[in-house]
Amino acid sequence: MNNKTLAGIAVVVVVVIVVAAAAVMMNNNNNNDQPATTGNTYYPNGASGSAQTLVNSEAPNSLFTYSGHNFVCWNTSADGLGTSYNPGDTLPSTSGMSLYAIWTTGSYGIDYYSVGSTDDIEYTLNGSTLGRSSGVNAGTNTITVTSASYTLSLSGNTFTYTNSHGYTIAITVTLSENVSGVSYSMVNGVATVTFTATGDIGISISAARA
Repeated sequence: MNNKTLAGIAVVVVVVIVVAAAAVMMNNNNNNDQPATTGNTYYPNGASGSAQTLVNSEAPNSLFTYSGHNFVCWNTSADGLGTSYNPGDTLPSTSGMSLYAIWTTGSYGIDYYSVGSTDDIEYTLNGSTLGRSSGVNAGTNTITVTSASYTLSLSGNTFTYTNSHGYTIAITVTLSENVSGVSYSMVNGVATVTFTATGDIGISISAARA
């Protein structure tokens, strides 16, 4: 092998090394451009302000102001039907979650809310569909239990009906936290629960065969 051939090989080797080094540097630069942590994003959901991204392990207090509304909690769904997190609750992740502020127009909110699966049954609180973001008045409140398909009756502190399979189903409405004067009645064929609230409350509704 002559000197010219050796020189040509040396040049090729140098070029390959230079190109490889440049590729490594470019890849490192691109990696440096990527954010290390995105954090969780909190949306105002009707309130004033823009979404905020925080890296935190616990749900924060309200980050926004909504005139005429009270902050209830954070939820993974804007309609409040997802998973809820109260301020101070541990979050499953410090990054990548989308959390929406849930608001109420009442004096108080619902701190705990659970509704078991029932047939064609509807629930309202003070005339509006009962939900996690429902508002609770300071003073007297009314929950109604109605059905377009079944006739409800009162048995003690539970409301019962016979479903399409002939089974008797008992609906139990349990109120907790800052409530008093709870009463159960049938008003013009409508199952009614009235109570007085002095703060955020808990509502649990279950249904089971009697």
